[in-house]
Amino acid sequence: MGSAKKHIIIVCSNFPYGFGEPFLEVELGYLHKEFDKITICTTGKLEPAPGFDIPQGVEMVSLNPDPTFLEKLFGLWRLFFDAEVTNEINTITTDYHGSVSWGKLKTMLVSRLRARKIKAEMQAKINWDLAEEKYLYSYW
Repeated sequence: MGSAKKHIIIVCSNFPYGFGEPFLEVELGYLHKEFDKITICTTGKLEPAPGFDIPQGVEMVSLNPDPTFLEKLFGLWRLFFDAEVTNEINTITTDYHGSVSWGKLKTMLVSRLRARKIKAEMQAKINWDLAEEKYLYSYW
């Protein structure tokens, strides 16, 4: 019985488009040797052509993490009751003895909305083969 195929999903801002995240070009050479399948999910705007070389067979997926005005309007109020947001507020006020300003709260809520949108788009756009071992790689 063979081992499961390994699939790495890399979430980045704009690699291989533009000039950001150049270290991924080198890392892809190493990752290509260790993984059977590589998917790069970019959350930035795609240029007409990649600015970096990518190995053959690497799948590119474009994600739009920016919530629309309506998503912010209808989604933000629900996040006030989100366990992760509540835990972060408690950490700031209890562990760090800080205060939660409107700016910090807004950043937390919009970041949470963006994360939910990235998750939903990834679930819709990536082939989730149940037989594969999956690894998610995100560094931002």
